[in-house]
This record gives sequence, C-alpha cells and structure tokens, in this order.
Amino acid sequence: MTEEKILGFTLQNWVEMLDTSEAKKANKALKYYDGKQEEEMTKLLDDPDRGRKNWKQRGIIPRFRNLTQMIVEKSGKLFKDVPPTLSVYEGKNVNELTSNLLQEELDKAGWIEFFTNHDAVLRLLKTAVVLTQFDPEDNSLSFETLHRGNCVIITDSFGKKVLGLVYKTSEFGKVETYRIITQDEYIDLVEIETETTEIVSISNRIPNPYGIVPITFFNDTRLPRVGIWNEPGMDLIAINELYNLHLTDAEYAISWSKFPNLIMIDCEVSDSENLQMQEILYTGDKMPRTTFTPGEISAGPSKAIMLRSNGSNSAQVDYKTPEVSIEPLDLVVQNWVNQFSYDWSVRLNTAGNGSATSGFQLVVEELPNLELRQQRAKMMSTSLNNLFKVIKVVINTHYGRKVFSDTSTLYVEFNNPNLPVDGKQTEEIWDLKITGNRASVVDYLERIEGYSKDEAIKKYEEILTINSKNKAEA
Repeated sequence: MTEEKILGFTLQNWVEMLDTSEAKKANKALKYYDGKQEEEMTKLLDDPDRGRKNWKQRGIIPRFRNLTQMIVEKSGKLFKDVPPTLSVYEGKNVNELTSNLLQEELDKAGWIEFFTNHDAVLRLLKTAVVLTQFDPEDNSLSFETLHRGNCVIITDSFGKKVLGLVYKTSEFGKVETYRIITQDEYIDLVEIETETTEIVSISNRIPNPYGIVPITFFNDTRLPRVGIWNEPGMDLIAINELYNLHLTDAEYAISWSKFPNLIMIDCEVSDSENLQMQEILYTGDKMPRTTFTPGEISAGPSKAIMLRSNGSNSAQVDYKTPEVSIEPLDLVVQNWVNQFSYDWSVRLNTAGNGSATSGFQLVVEELPNLELRQQRAKMMSTSLNNLFKVIKVVINTHYGRKVFSDTSTLYVEFNNPNLPVDGKQTEEIWDLKITGNRASVVDYLERIEGYSKDEAIKKYEEILTINSKNKAEA
C-alpha cells in the first residue's frame, strides 16, 4: 500500500517540519515575552558552559525579570493608542457603504484586541502571519496569529505563491493535533505517541472553499532578504538572560553577607555530640539558661559551641564575611541593558543606591521614535491591504455573493504619535511655539488634546470668553 503524500510530503514529514532550530528560537523568545522564564532559567543554570555548577546544592535560586515584554511593549507598537482609520476605495473614491461593512465585520471579529497582541509577536519575531477563516457559529471572521515557532509554510520556487501550510492546533498528553491547508483541502491530523513510535493519521478532510491558503504575511520594519521569514530578535532574549543571571548571582553574593562563615583558628569542635552545641534561652524562665541543640544546627545567633583546643594558646573563633561589592557589577549590567534597549527605540531609566542589599531598580520609559513608528506603519498598512484581499475572498465565499468587489482596495491611516511624551516638556514646547507665533492655541487643542478643528475653535472661543469675564470681574 502506497503511503499517502500531500504536496510530495508524507504525513510524518508534515509533522516533523515543525521541529526545527528556528522554531525553538522563536518559541523561546515568546516564552520570555510571556513571562515563562523559570523553565528557561533552569536550563541556563544547568548548561555546562554558561551555567553554574551544582547550583541547587549551593543554594542558588533562579531569579528573573521580564525585560523582554517591558521593552517590546514600549517599542513603537501601533495598536496601543488610537486604532488606524480604514477606508475602502473603489477607484479614486471612498465607498462609505463598503467601508462600513468592512468595519462591522472586523469589529465582530474583535480585530483591535487581536492586532494588539499580534503586533507584539510581530515586533518580537520580526515576521508574523495572520490566518483568516470564517467561524459559522459566531457568524464572524476568525483571525489567528501564526509564526515561525508554530507553523511551516510551503511556497513555490519564487517564494511568492503559498502552496501549503501546517500548524499545531492542540496538545493534550501524548496526543497532538495538526492542520494542513492547501489550495484544495483542509486536512486535520492526529499524532499519538506510543512506547515505540509516533503514529500520524488523518482525522478529517474537507475541500478548501476559498481556493487559496488564506494567510497574510506581516513584516516588522523590512522584508526578509531571503525566503519568507525575518530572523527573530534574539538579541533582546540574550540581554534578558544576562540580566536574569546578574539577579541570580547578585542574590547569591548577598547571601554571603547575610550568613557569615564561622572561622576557627587553632581549635576544633568537640567530638562529644552532647556537648557540641548549646542554645541560650531567654524566655520561659526567670533567668537565662542553656539547653542542648540538635547536632545538625552548626551555628548562629544565641548558639554556644563547645571547642577542643589543639594545644595552642592563640585559639580564635570569629564570624567573617567576604566583601562583595554589587555596585560596580550593577553599573556594568545597567549600561549593557541601556545599549540594547536603544536598539529597540526604548530608553531605560535606572535608579538605586548601589548598595550590596539592592541592585539597580529598572524602570522602562518610552523613547518617542517617530521614524520607527512611521516605518512600522508603512509596513503594517501594506500588510493590512494584503489582508483585505484575503478577507474579500473569505467573506464573498461565505455569503455567496460579491460583498466586496475584486477592484476594491483598502487605505490605512495611522495617527502620528505626539512628541515628546513627557507632559511638562510638551507644555513648555507649545508655550514657546504659541508665544513665538509659530502655532496657535487651536493647533495645540487639535494636536495634543485631540479636538477636531471645529471643536478646537469652539473651545478656544470659550476660553477667551471666560478669560474676558474674569478680567472684567477683577
């Protein structure tokens, strides 16, 4: 019996395609962004080259902080403020009816919430894919974010036409399910892991009603030079790992200051377990008294240790701690983190007393980068226009009629961010502009306060009226 092949690949081939080093890197980056860093930190500490030997036995505790999410969230995201304006054009004119229909379909699908999350994945991994389908139960479009970590895409030899797609749909125990989409079919797979092998079989198969693989590529700031994927931002993950190791090592170094070592010179602990350790008790009796303590308790506050002399007159017992200076290390790591953050158009403000009991405190603030946002907005606008082409096919197929014409195009307009974001600095700059007759109060009300032109004029007239009244009363 001939083994079934889809686009020249066996079912096992399709599943194995997802297990690549590139997929592991992408999933690692997403784990850091989602805050699932404990597992990755354990792997790092266990690493024979980069980790810490016998770290569990030495009492080292993994510490971590989500720099990845903090930087990505401040790094030129486009959907965190006012969503873009979408207009459907027929030729050179806007079709208001079609524009409203598109807006209704997108709103039913919760597109703002979806693209808020999608934009973060895109910013981190540099390329992300939107899978568009129609959910008949909710009677709405359905969007799903795919990326290099959870899907494989087959294209033609030119890399332009998508021939097939495979992605994981669920995982429970030793059973995993996948879906293959070609131009002709939707094929659901189930993989069951046994003691000796993994069995992949087809669980469902239906014709593809759209005649296309309904996906759209989104690229962060540039198109990939080769292939269909940009490389993910692993430099950010590397600096997050460095910072996590610094936190872990710093806490371990601080613990030496908290728990000093007992140093004994020319003497040793008595062999007698009954006499080895005593504890002074101050409660329960009118006078302090001593009591024997378990042998596993070696030292500490209010403990008395019975020593045996080595025959020297210079026996000494002392608690000593190594002098660990955290401040210079903090400064080095702080500068490195700052330099990495600049590459992501984010400014990190750090503050702290630099003492051994606390490292620098990290506060992420946005660096207003108009150029980055404009560049990302251009790429996003192009991708949303390509998404509209897929939406047209899906919607028209579902409703069985031309809801959107083949010649209609989408125009996307993002609002420019206000610069700077610092409120006090913004007010000072606008005061200088208005005083120097380079701008008006109406301009300020439009740009900063968000009024429309008519609302701004009306508000300014209201301000003038109130000021005139106040002067007259004075």
